[in-house]
Amino acid sequence: MSQTFDETDHLSTGMQWLDQGKYTYETLHPPLARVSVALLPYLDGARSHGDTSLWEEGNDILHGQGNFWRTLTLGRIGILPYFLLCLWILWIWSQRLFGEKTAMWSVALFSLLPPIIANAGLATTDMPLTAMFLLVCFTFWRWLQCKNYWRTLALGGVLGFTFVTKFSSLLFVPAAFGVMVLYIWQYRGHRESPRLSFRRNLKLPILALATAALVMWATYQFSFGPLLNKHQSLVADHWLAYRVGSHWVAKTLHSALHLSIPAPEFFNGILHLLNLNHEGHPSYFLGHSQLSSPWFFPVILSIKTPLAFLLLVFISLIVVCIKQRDIRSHLFLPILISFALVLICVSSNLNFGVRHILPIYPFLAMLAASGAVWFSNKRMAYGIFIPFVLLGWIVISNIHYGKDSLAYFNEIGSTRPEYFSLDSDLDWGQDIDKLEDTLRNHEVPYLVVSYHGSADLVRHGFPLFDTLRPFNRIDTGWVAVSKWNLYATKGYEWLRRKKPFARVGNSILLYNF
Repeated sequence: MSQTFDETDHLSTGMQWLDQGKYTYETLHPPLARVSVALLPYLDGARSHGDTSLWEEGNDILHGQGNFWRTLTLGRIGILPYFLLCLWILWIWSQRLFGEKTAMWSVALFSLLPPIIANAGLATTDMPLTAMFLLVCFTFWRWLQCKNYWRTLALGGVLGFTFVTKFSSLLFVPAAFGVMVLYIWQYRGHRESPRLSFRRNLKLPILALATAALVMWATYQFSFGPLLNKHQSLVADHWLAYRVGSHWVAKTLHSALHLSIPAPEFFNGILHLLNLNHEGHPSYFLGHSQLSSPWFFPVILSIKTPLAFLLLVFISLIVVCIKQRDIRSHLFLPILISFALVLICVSSNLNFGVRHILPIYPFLAMLAASGAVWFSNKRMAYGIFIPFVLLGWIVISNIHYGKDSLAYFNEIGSTRPEYFSLDSDLDWGQDIDKLEDTLRNHEVPYLVVSYHGSADLVRHGFPLFDTLRPFNRIDTGWVAVSKWNLYATKGYEWLRRKKPFARVGNSILLYNF
């Protein structure tokens, strides 16, 4: 699978951190996952090229040593340890909450989920966030059972590394912590948490936060400087001069914005993300482009997750809420955390794909595993076979999509996936080398293309080509178009009515007029 849209900028920013000791290309994401992506290519000899564009810089790094696939694969291998970490923590936590049988099913079901398989094999930030979020939740859970200095330091370290993995952790982690505290306090009582003095109860969280802050600052290489970069500073000064009438107020705000602080890139990234969320970002959902929808993530979860897995989750909910009716059941913990994550994502204006809610899957896997174990424990003759039938269903649905798990849709969405979602759920630029192979096989000498991705087409061996502009109708020749551009961009309506010559992968259509 070719490079996806975001892998290029993650590689270039991580390489800048390793090679140049700074982090200025883009601060929208923290550096930990990006450094993990760039580490193996760096050890293999790849270096920064000094390009002003992070996209072109990423392509320069990928092709700089003359072996594109080797460099891309090394970057993707850097994400696999997070996947293994996720399996390990999922096994340990499920075993302690529900027993070994449920832990086995949790790991098996989680490792077969197409969204997990896809993102565990990409040089992006979503699988690292999933692993670190699960790790910090488990660490906090253990800390709640026994509060001591060693566990507090461990919690602070893991918390710091989680916050520098992806900025959505700044919302996910407090929500999950709040759920676990309420769960302990309301449902489990004080039996699992020894009484401590008020002073120590206050001292330990402060120690954890201080440790987390130190880890975060170290991840940004102990940088110190103004919050805004030069371009942002000019924009801010212009805005203050235009919007703020009082001279002394504008001067005070100007001085505040130019104060030097530790890890300014971290806070600059938060400001960047808040501004992006406020303005919204175009997304595609239910057949048309829009800024955001509160139904996006519930619908995406229901069509990007195997139906057999969802059925097991639903069975667990039925067992807990109707059969057991025991609020002390440990199953309430993954239910409440999953619900909190959905609420946070629903309130977001950034509807890019199921990858933005990927941390929910370990907790859903616990629920699905509990449903499988409930079936297998039934005394009916077919009870033991039902979980394995559902597991086989998941395996078959994976085999149907082959290696492109990124474009997986279950039986509900697979008939018309481009109606439900595009971008990283279907078209993330991953089929560009398959298109090059198709063009070579048909000896295409010239092409008009509209590509949604970050790859450099010249370096990927394309024939002579021009860019297909919106509203520019082509009557003769070969035309290739990404599904994102075809369905989410105005000006390609005429092309949607044409029958494609070939479907390249799951994301590109090739026409011959």
